[in-house]
Amino acid sequence: MQWFTWKRFLSLSLLFIGFILITGAGCIPSDFSSESKITPSSQTNTTDGTDELSLTQTNENFLDEETLDISNIEDNNIDPNHWVLLINSSCDSDSYKKQVKEIYRERTIGSYTILVVDASSKLQTDACIKMSFAASDLASLREMIRFLQADLQTQLEKTNWRSMVGEDLPGSCEEVVVYVKNKYPRFADRIATRCEALKQQQQGQEEGNKEDQYQNTNAACTIAPDPICSSGMDSSTYIRYAMDFIIPDDQSVISESKTYKSIDELYTFMQIQPWQSDTALFGCADKFQKPNYYLNTSPTLQSSAMCGYRVGDCEDQALTTVSLLIASGLVPEQNVRVAMGMVQSGSRPWEIGGHAWPEIYMDGHWFAMDPTMGSYCDENGKCTILNENQLINWDYFRYVNYPVVEYWGWSNDIYYYITSTGEGTSGLPSFWKEKSSIISPL
Repeated sequence: MQWFTWKRFLSLSLLFIGFILITGAGCIPSDFSSESKITPSSQTNTTDGTDELSLTQTNENFLDEETLDISNIEDNNIDPNHWVLLINSSCDSDSYKKQVKEIYRERTIGSYTILVVDASSKLQTDACIKMSFAASDLASLREMIRFLQADLQTQLEKTNWRSMVGEDLPGSCEEVVVYVKNKYPRFADRIATRCEALKQQQQGQEEGNKEDQYQNTNAACTIAPDPICSSGMDSSTYIRYAMDFIIPDDQSVISESKTYKSIDELYTFMQIQPWQSDTALFGCADKFQKPNYYLNTSPTLQSSAMCGYRVGDCEDQALTTVSLLIASGLVPEQNVRVAMGMVQSGSRPWEIGGHAWPEIYMDGHWFAMDPTMGSYCDENGKCTILNENQLINWDYFRYVNYPVVEYWGWSNDIYYYITSTGEGTSGLPSFWKEKSSIISPL
């Protein structure tokens, strides 16, 4: 995996931009270019001719010192003999490697390659070396994080992430409205209008509307979609409801899980499967697929925009990923869960929505791994299938902050916990109440 090979990256980056739009849940995919500019655009011209503010034009500063908690780096006994080079990936990093005495670590993230080298190799900045500093220089580390975050936002601004948001977890839209109204009052009407449309679609909907479904002409896709929709739910109900859709003991899930030798293999598989909205697949505002249905039936649905692939939205991909991880034995059962909450979906203040994603507990902290950041199909049936070189690595969010605005809670097949009320399963491990966090390999 090339420019998105972010394993064990040295960063405390924040608010990754990239998932859900307005009030849908974040089942949006990516197709990232390897070229970028450091500073993202602060203003975007919309199709109606109006200018929209980005977060950089509000008083929000997502890269403040409170957010950039580097205490874990300070406690990591950084070797004073280590030096950090931040090199533009479009340059030949090999030429710089030849100039250093020893290379301790190499990471490629976004448009940059990070080299941790011997301190005697104090190469000066030039057109390719963006930064050169001692590993113990925390101020420079913060500055590097800002560069990488800005680069990441720039890349995401080039994708279809915001436009590909489906009406997932529509029951959460009123909570999103309240959040945006309190934080960004001038954009409350925009969110409220979207929420009302979602509620009207879902109201009294027990079966899907066939007119809303995508019609596949592929003769291999002949199965009519399950017509029964998921009932309307608020955020707390979603957490409990999800438990019944995490089924690691199902035989088809067990069989599928045995084909993967590592978490990386399993996550790569899930990212390649395209995201498709509940509306296009089932004609429903909201529809949870069980993992066995997702694995065995969704590839042959008449409404699939990519016949032969597993298709579904964010909760379908999250529920299946967690079920497979548990069934595979690659992760202990209590160390994997589905998280639900609000995430920041784009660079504009109102781009916040409900989302579902897996989280893994490893080395004393939870971190996200989001399979929706992969292939996708839009409402018109146009699909983009990514290859392995275009995908993010499974452990990227161990080192880069996932853009959670607010957690609603977590669940797997044996536990659940709701953050707003403290309600949870009896015997819940104490670490289940912890939010995701990041570490540094330094």
